Amino acid sequence: MAGPDGMEEVTGHSDWESVTWKRAAFAALASVVAVGFVYVRAGKIAEERVHLIAEAALSQAVEAVHPAEGKCEVAVKTPFVLPESQNQIKGGFRIRLVSVYPINPKNTATPDEADALLALRMGAERRGWRAESEESSTFHYMAPLLSGPSCRGCHKDQAARDGAVAGGIVASFDSTSLDSLAYRQITGFGLLATALLALVLGFIVMNLRRLEHSIRKAHYAMQNISAIDPITNLLTRKNFFAQAHAAWKTLCDESSYGSVILVDIDHFKKINHKYGYRAGDVILSQVAKVIMEHAGPKDIIGRYGGEEFVWLMPETNQAKAKGIAEKMHAALTGFPLILPNNSPVKIAASIGVASFSAGRGAYVAPSLDKWIASADEALHQAMKGGGNKVVIYAPMEEAGG
Repeated sequence: MAGPDGMEEVTGHSDWESVTWKRAAFAALASVVAVGFVYVRAGKIAEERVHLIAEAALSQAVEAVHPAEGKCEVAVKTPFVLPESQNQIKGGFRIRLVSVYPINPKNTATPDEADALLALRMGAERRGWRAESEESSTFHYMAPLLSGPSCRGCHKDQAARDGAVAGGIVASFDSTSLDSLAYRQITGFGLLATALLALVLGFIVMNLRRLEHSIRKAHYAMQNISAIDPITNLLTRKNFFAQAHAAWKTLCDESSYGSVILVDIDHFKKINHKYGYRAGDVILSQVAKVIMEHAGPKDIIGRYGGEEFVWLMPETNQAKAKGIAEKMHAALTGFPLILPNNSPVKIAASIGVASFSAGRGAYVAPSLDKWIASADEALHQAMKGGGNKVVIYAPMEEAGG
């Protein structure tokens, strides 16, 4: 897409854009990780809640366990009350005693209880597990029962030492309602985290687009700064030739015609020496404005070097180019230019014109450089003839148009 003065707008990504997208990708990844963390953490909180309820039940149950006088029996005092949890547990709690070396068959451990007892004997403080069915979920939570002196009467054959895990007390309850609540909480946390993620990503995308647009504008401005001569606000020599070559190719491809004008300010060094370089810059700027005032929409104008200007005029034949050059020359030399100190100064200018016509039997330049060299030759003829005049390149015959 062409920008002002025909400059091509920069469309490639810069290093800054690359870094920005990397940062955005990192932010998005961090947001996804955060959502995952929220899900996991919510699940852990829900599971911890179930464990805390079971722990509270066991704490009261263990306090209620006591050996009967003179007998090796363990009884559980019931009922026990859990004020905050009781309303959440359907059917209440079931307390069961299991033994490593059971004498009463009722205390024989189930496979899951046997695994829990093994974990307790290996050093675990508590053990919890779930028993799932199609309609419900039961949570079991076991605390150890340690061997003591009152146990030896019945369990002397097992040689259980004092302090060893002789069994366990299991609190069981229907955790379906709690699991359902936990699921709702996890889902709620997840939806909230997902919504936050969407907001974060939306914010990132929105600001990335704004930033990308700003970067493109900054790139274009930098390109434009390097393409434009800061004193005259015209194209630099390099960028003039970049556009002029494209225009030359179009003229050749379409068998069209055009003209080139070279303008040189006569005795410009004397102006610099007399009025200073700041005044010289002002003169250059004002000359550039006069040239621009006489230019057409397709014309390409640049600072050729020093006090010289180059002006390519597509689809402008010799007669029309000569008329424009003479009119512009009169505007430059007929009125004084104003210096920074408000002093008026009159200038003189030499102008060379070379016209080109593709495939019309008139002057055909073999290249853009040759075409401009022809205008330069005409310019030098004007300067050798005393300056301050317009000279047309001699070999050129009138082109069409």
